[in-house]
Amino acid sequence: MVKRLSSVETLGSTDVICTDKTGTRTLNRMQVVRLWAGHADVPPDGHRTPPLARMAEAMAACNNARLDGDSGTSGDPTEIALLAAAAGLGEALGPARREAIRAAEFHFDPGLKLMSTIDRYPGTLRVHTKGAPEAVDAYAASGLRVLAFAARDLGTTLPRDRQDAERDLCFLGLAAMLDPPRPEVADAVARNCRTCSAPPRCHRSCC
Repeated sequence: MVKRLSSVETLGSTDVICTDKTGTRTLNRMQVVRLWAGHADVPPDGHRTPPLARMAEAMAACNNARLDGDSGTSGDPTEIALLAAAAGLGEALGPARREAIRAAEFHFDPGLKLMSTIDRYPGTLRVHTKGAPEAVDAYAASGLRVLAFAARDLGTTLPRDRQDAERDLCFLGLAAMLDPPRPEVADAVARNCRTCSAPPRCHRSCC
């Protein structure tokens, strides 16, 4: 690991250059670019099918960001992107309604890589869960960040703990997100490569 690329001039060759990305090489402005639900891979273009409607509900419910308000949009960039995609699909679950129906929340756990909320619906409680899927296939190969969504109706009894809540879930779909690179990134990387006489070749997953 080096701070200055010129420090590696004495190496025989350089095959891969790894650099800090989020918020420096990218805009830190996540956006959902693909959705997978109901055995279909689609862009988030507002075409609301029943599977996408259930997924949009989960994306809005299992979320703590806000798209508007007195202070404007606020929250984690990933959650803001999910809210924007849900709104684009016609999901009307706003912050006030979301907080009113929420019965419990299990915050994101780095070990489990999951976050869940338990929400009140007529006649039942429903758990909404989002987290990292075990395999992301082509989405990962394209440099996209992927989150999976699932849900389960619980009846009227609140689960004892998250282990009791986050079981027997019904898979709803996947959301693939992209943090666009800053416009000046390609030129900056190429300029640094020329400084140390390394031929610049940018891989799609990083730029």
